[in-house]
Amino acid sequence: MKINKLILSLLALVMMAGTLSAKDYAGTHFGIKADGLTDNTRSIQYAIDFISKEGGGKLTLFVGRYICSTIYMRDNVTLVMGGGSALVSPATAHDYDIVNGKSAVIIFDGVKNASFIGRGSIEGNNQPLYVIDGVA
Repeated sequence: MKINKLILSLLALVMMAGTLSAKDYAGTHFGIKADGLTDNTRSIQYAIDFISKEGGGKLTLFVGRYICSTIYMRDNVTLVMGGGSALVSPATAHDYDIVNGKSAVIIFDGVKNASFIGRGSIEGNNQPLYVIDGVA
């Protein structure tokens, strides 16, 4: 009986350690600005790349307007759009990368365990927006 309790306790500790390895990061930690003027494409991409290299976690963008063109999601990263936040596209489709013949704001190309969630929005400025999954 004591051995079963010990085994269950060890399993619980191992499971908790796994959930604690993923970290939460605020966009401001990476210099991402919610001013509606600054092009945040490089800062957001840097943050996503960094979080993935660190083993994964969440990047949260809080209230504000975040100008950005194409960003590529990476393994084990969740992009969280807080309530009142918006990814705002640049004025022209030329500001986006073309994948499979379509311009895209967020690209999930062959990544694992990545997501885009939250109460925020994407403002396309009358440009077609696509989320592209690279699985053919």
